[in-house]
Amino acid sequence: MEKQSLHNIRLKFESAGLWDIYSKMMFAVNPDNKDIILPTSVYFDYLEVGVTIHHSNTVSVAISCSFKPIAMDIPDILPLCEALTRTEINLASTIERHNDLHVITIPRYTTWVVTMWHFGVDTIQEYTGKEFEVTFGDGISDLYRVYTKRMTDGRIKVRSESQQHPDQEYADAIVRKLFPDGYLVD
Repeated sequence: MEKQSLHNIRLKFESAGLWDIYSKMMFAVNPDNKDIILPTSVYFDYLEVGVTIHHSNTVSVAISCSFKPIAMDIPDILPLCEALTRTEINLASTIERHNDLHVITIPRYTTWVVTMWHFGVDTIQEYTGKEFEVTFGDGISDLYRVYTKRMTDGRIKVRSESQQHPDQEYADAIVRKLFPDGYLVD
């Protein structure tokens, strides 16, 4: 098995007045739910970051990296931190360019709340059997899946993952994943 890793990461934060600023720009507003979906940014050729600004001024950030999940080690976490930093800076600089009247703040990405991520492992070797998917829940909150994942190079691997809902600030959630045995003092 490869190292334990994360993918399909979802975060959220609040920014009062943000929707009003973006709704006055050239971004399309969904007529049904009033969401503004910004163009997806791709960092390092594998981290796709999507941002949705909701009418409530809640911002959802979705990070897709299913073909190259983020291993739970410092070298893999650093590109994720950089992608989130760039996302934060892009939002802040867009506001600065288009807003002369109000002070609108984008909170530091380390304080964005992780609402969900997929945590698991892939097999190192290629799987050559029949493709499959098995999903089951623990009856309370966690969802577990074991399935075949077709990679971009055509190889198939077996992936085992759990869908988790940390509901913690990004910095805390990542530190708890990096040091699950509690090496750090609260």
